[in-house]
Amino acid sequence: MTGKLSPTMTVREFENGYWYLDDLKDFAIQIGIPEAKKLRKDEIERAVLTFLRTGNLKLPTKRALRKTGVKDVARGLSLNLRIEHYTSNRETKDFIVREARKIAPNVREKSGVWYRLNRWREEQIINGARPKYVDLVRQYVALNEMERFEKVPHGRYVNFVADFLATEKTVTRADAIAAWVKLKAMDTPKNYASWVQARRSQLFLFPSSVKRDPAIEVWMREHPGELGAIARRWFGVMRDCGDDVRELLHDGHPTACVGEAAFGYVNAFKAHVNVGFFRGAELSDPSGLLEGAGKSMRHVKLRPEREVDAAAVKKLIETAYTDMKRRLKAE
Repeated sequence: MTGKLSPTMTVREFENGYWYLDDLKDFAIQIGIPEAKKLRKDEIERAVLTFLRTGNLKLPTKRALRKTGVKDVARGLSLNLRIEHYTSNRETKDFIVREARKIAPNVREKSGVWYRLNRWREEQIINGARPKYVDLVRQYVALNEMERFEKVPHGRYVNFVADFLATEKTVTRADAIAAWVKLKAMDTPKNYASWVQARRSQLFLFPSSVKRDPAIEVWMREHPGELGAIARRWFGVMRDCGDDVRELLHDGHPTACVGEAAFGYVNAFKAHVNVGFFRGAELSDPSGLLEGAGKSMRHVKLRPEREVDAAAVKKLIETAYTDMKRRLKAE
């Protein structure tokens, strides 16, 4: 969901939108959030939500936003040095990793560890502790030894990708990122559960679908000749995708479903046959066969007088089937 940040927007509009850091900072400065230029994105989001709910402009953190004095790296990093003016640079990180490997030689750095280590350090200081670098090193080791990190409360992208990859087993990180891009444009909360719900609402569900629909056989007999043969051939490929394929005559043409969720259809016209896909806009189509400009549906147009890349059409059908199975499994 795209839009413009406004002092009069609702909490729902803000939470369902996706806002870039620069836009958030400009808005925070505009409405008068204290120290807006020095705040992290999650801190600005909390401050904006407080403003939208209460009208109050509050500093959303107790961490020190202004540091003075000599940086710790200039004082000489050591395990017994108290953390006073931390610098998140390569020298500091190399020191922590080097000392951590002395404690745990086989430690392997996990994605997201530095973010969590920095938040732990800030919390310790805010709560009145006076941690030393030895404490930071030990926490680095402890974090990397965790089987799985707890979710970051405000880390919508990180949490979405993690949940997407954990649930939809056969997908890649590129698939997760592509899904995130689509979710950002939706008027819905930015989490995996909302993504699943949104996909579910976009499915074409036909509870009346059956293993074999006699009405489809009637349709096939009413479409003899070359066009009928083309339609029968490719609908047969849809039927053969799996034991869970069901079918019905929908809107006057044979439609194939995974359970009750439609994934493909065939339809015959005067001079061509369409092999169509209900979620075709999201299918990979390296051969460039798909046509259509709708929000979801796409089709391949087949003519008797033209050769067709049969392997590519078959691959599209199989991909549409497996994609629908994955969507349903995610439910």
